[in-house]
Amino acid sequence: QINLPSASAEKQAERPNELNVTISAAGELTIDRKAVPFAGVAQFAELLKQAGSGLKDPIVIINGDAKSNLQVSINVMEAARLAGYTNVSFAVQQSAGK
Repeated sequence: QINLPSASAEKQAERPNELNVTISAAGELTIDRKAVPFAGVAQFAELLKQAGSGLKDPIVIINGDAKSNLQVSINVMEAARLAGYTNVSFAVQQSAGK
């Protein structure tokens, strides 16, 4: 269970070409709900390539816990870039004021 940061945004529909990367408050990572190790940006880029190999123009969605370390999110973004994925987005939960 992660606690997403909140923002005033409309809920986006899930797309079949999404690669969902989850970052827990402790910095643990999953790709599409499968726990994966992080041994560096290049290694994580390879894991992203493998996970997205059957997808057309994958979109990397980062689901980072609000208490996760920002550097982990930056590492995931850099790994996505190295993997050749240019569409990267952050998931947020809709704030209560909307």
